[in-house]
Amino acid sequence: FVPVSFLLFNGGDLIGRTIAGYVDTSNVLLTKRLLSFSSLARFAFFPLFLLCNVDKTRLPVVFHHDAFPVCFMLLFAVSNGLTSTVCMMLGPSLVKTSEQEMAGNIMVFSLSSGLFAGSLLSFVCLKIGTGVW
Repeated sequence: FVPVSFLLFNGGDLIGRTIAGYVDTSNVLLTKRLLSFSSLARFAFFPLFLLCNVDKTRLPVVFHHDAFPVCFMLLFAVSNGLTSTVCMMLGPSLVKTSEQEMAGNIMVFSLSSGLFAGSLLSFVCLKIGTGVW
């Protein structure tokens, strides 16, 4: 399932980033509200993944079929690509013109740092989960 989920996430992320090219960001207030909602709504995926038929020893299984984690992963990936790309498109326009380049650089640095920290944390979680430290 790991290679499939890796491919599925990256494909869904690409779809979300492609869809973001068609989002109209001219209404900044509406776009900011939608981004805030979509960012907070993504926290709903944590319990959804935990209640899938993956590890029966920790939580009760609510979603027994194997299609559920696949669908959840695809939705999570599309929302990830869409939300992050619209944020990157909208962010520099929210500051003064003289500060837009710096804002873009800070956003790219923050995104890259977050991805790096997340990849390091995955190794720590893997070590803790397998009991091999």
